[in-house]
Amino acid sequence: MDVRPGHPVLPDRAPDGGPPEGELIAGAAGIGLGRLLLARHALRSGRRPVADRHLAIAAECDRMLASGTARPAPTGQDTPGSAALREGIAHGEAGVACFLLEYGRVTGNPDAVSRADKAAAHLAAVTPDVIAAAAEPGATRRCGSWCRGLAGIGTVLVRAAECLDEPAYLGLAQRAARACAALAPRMPLVTQCCGPAGVGELMVDVAEASASEEFREAAETVALLTLSRSGGTWSRPVFPDTGLARPSATWAGGSAGVLAFFGRLRDGGGPRLGLVA
Repeated sequence: MDVRPGHPVLPDRAPDGGPPEGELIAGAAGIGLGRLLLARHALRSGRRPVADRHLAIAAECDRMLASGTARPAPTGQDTPGSAALREGIAHGEAGVACFLLEYGRVTGNPDAVSRADKAAAHLAAVTPDVIAAAAEPGATRRCGSWCRGLAGIGTVLVRAAECLDEPAYLGLAQRAARACAALAPRMPLVTQCCGPAGVGELMVDVAEASASEEFREAAETVALLTLSRSGGTWSRPVFPDTGLARPSATWAGGSAGVLAFFGRLRDGGGPRLGLVA
């Protein structure tokens, strides 16, 4: 994408013609987080002017979210299968909080830090209800997913605990991780987005942040669960995509996401791919 000054890089409307989206997957939060990652890479390469242009676009994303010009607005009727769509990281509030936390940390902007604090506090306030829903008999397994469940929400809470120096958020992330561990055996996929790879990543996050063997062992259990659902051989597994009929190379729905989890499990932690600027 062209990042020359004045070049239009942010959408002024959603695909349906409505206001621009604010979410992580297809909106301002995701664009802003991507620009923070590109700015970090440019700085490491000694290209300060390029980094400044990326940061300027991230700042515009922050402005759009702060003003309400862009906002996450999942549509459609709530159903049991919706799980925590509105609160989740892919299309909801957790994704916006994820960007705000990183933007505030990278820039030190006091207003951004304040809004990140408020977003994290709101996310923490609604998380116990999601945990309770996940424990209900017959709860959808999506309550444990990365995209619209506790695996993604917990990830943001771990980051909030670190960025905002708020230990209570880590405790809440631990509760979310335990709920995900209970749901993981019911997940038919192996992927990041709606499968145990995303759950395993949260276990690694929590284990690293809390130095807890409980969650390290839980991550290893999730890895074994993932391998048990693969094809191929034990030493050369083939991971099915979301259609369960063939492999895919993608992060959200394929082997790249599974391998990202395995790599962090092997290394005992490290940054989440694409989520930490």
